Amino acid sequence: MSFLISHDKDGNYVIGLELVFAPSEPQFGFFEDFVNRVQSLDVKRVTLDFTNCKYMDTRAISLIMNLYRVTKEKDVGIQVVGADEEIKDLLQSIKLDKILLIK
Repeated sequence: MSFLISHDKDGNYVIGLELVFAPSEPQFGFFEDFVNRVQSLDVKRVTLDFTNCKYMDTRAISLIMNLYRVTKEKDVGIQVVGADEEIKDLLQSIKLDKILLIK
């Protein structure tokens, strides 16, 4: 997995996820570190861009839940963009569409 952290025009974080979102991938730890540091960031929204992501495992889902937990405390929204139908179905089947904006 790889990911790219950038900013949108409003200064919010956009995280582009590539290929496989699984802990066996070498850069998974960097995303984990971002989740741990997001509390100190001054943003209103974090966007997870799944355009190039083709697989997610349960640890990745747990990491998204941790991101939600820390962003909720600061009233920061999370949106998911670019997810294929399989990933959207997965997120909806475990009710993450109730806490994430899935576009």
